Amino acid sequence: MPAERGVRNYGGLQRIDRTTPIKGMGENMALELVEVVLRSELDTCEKKIDLWKQNHKLAMMYFKVCDLVDGLNELFESLTRFDDSFRAQVYKDPASHNEWAESKIDEQFRRWTRLANSLLKELVPWAENEYEPIQGSDTLYRRYNEALGIIADPAEFFQGDALVDARDQAIDEHLNGNGSRA
Repeated sequence: MPAERGVRNYGGLQRIDRTTPIKGMGENMALELVEVVLRSELDTCEKKIDLWKQNHKLAMMYFKVCDLVDGLNELFESLTRFDDSFRAQVYKDPASHNEWAESKIDEQFRRWTRLANSLLKELVPWAENEYEPIQGSDTLYRRYNEALGIIADPAEFFQGDALVDARDQAIDEHLNGNGSRA
């Protein structure tokens, strides 16, 4: 005796066996049932695809933020290496000092700082809140603060409380074993 055919549930999706009419239904009623079930299943699939697309876009945004953090960290390393090289050359030969080159280096640090500020204030908090901490973001925060010191006007930076705070921080870092031995 053949099994009754009709609507079956397979893996969460309903399947309709159209080879045998559903017992007791006319052809039109069976077609209407098929149409209703198919529409429902198509709606479910469409919602799942839309949700996947939305989650995928958010995940891709997270990975792009991670890439931006890595990129800005690498750029900072390049900028500081170039700046160190420039200043080492000027130290060896003071006559080689080039005001224009120094202003261009400062301009690049200012630009880097603006980009890092935007990333750290908007995108990194969003990404870390939605997903997980971004590897390298703590380094970026530290480098951002260092860049602020680099671009700060010395006349404003080295006065009063700012100088005392910088000194105290340097002493604390040294006592904790984090200071350089230059």
